[in-house]
Amino acid sequence: MNEILERKIMDCDNAYYDQEKIWGKEATGFEKKRVEEVLGLVPEGVKSILDVGCGDGVISNLLVDKKYDVTCLDISRQALRHVKAKTVHGSCDKMDFPDNSFDLVLCTEVLEHLPSGVYERTLLEIRRLAKKYLIISTPYAENLRAKFAKCSLCGCTFHIYRHVRSFSKEGLAGLFSGFVPEKLILCGEKERRYSGLSLFFRQNLGAAWRNSNNAVCPQCGGKTIQPFKWNLWSIKGELINRLSFRKKLPNWIICLFEKIT
Repeated sequence: MNEILERKIMDCDNAYYDQEKIWGKEATGFEKKRVEEVLGLVPEGVKSILDVGCGDGVISNLLVDKKYDVTCLDISRQALRHVKAKTVHGSCDKMDFPDNSFDLVLCTEVLEHLPSGVYERTLLEIRRLAKKYLIISTPYAENLRAKFAKCSLCGCTFHIYRHVRSFSKEGLAGLFSGFVPEKLILCGEKERRYSGLSLFFRQNLGAAWRNSNNAVCPQCGGKTIQPFKWNLWSIKGELINRLSFRKKLPNWIICLFEKIT
């Protein structure tokens, strides 16, 4: 991806993440369970933690309460207003800390949001800063297109939560050279992933895209999306999905890595 396009995407991302209304919400039951799983993976002996892309501190605030030395980095100033720990406003692909600065680097529900270029640099930064351990969490085997909205202004289709990549067990476990996965957990509500055929009926024929009150188009920056409407084709798509024999899968994958080199 060229630098101009990368910057344009990041500017639209910033417009999304700096919305005050998306932060400070009460976590759902399944989200609370995910947070508990992450906290349970923190190894004995860890003292210093960097939370990369901390958001509004849903995990970091609990770590601070447990007396860890926590530093939180995020690109959204609005999100950082909710964080109890030390905060740094900045991008996760350019973190101004010395090598091996933290016993544990935590990065939860972040990697799936990062565009090409930023993503690769962030992986290198996470690896560089971790002295002993990593904990990484992402959505599991997500069908990205199932949560696409369509901009009413330019027609661009995009994920309502800004996800641009999906992770399998093997893909996540092999992300960081010099680190080995010590424990991998799948958690969250089990859902049947939409098939390509069911989405074709819903989106291409039924023009039924996902709703979101917080959407920001990554192409034009518009905040108006086409409303979802039930019609013959979208109903057929939903029936195809519900009657399919596709296996239900949990929402999230969490992995604890330990440094070996």
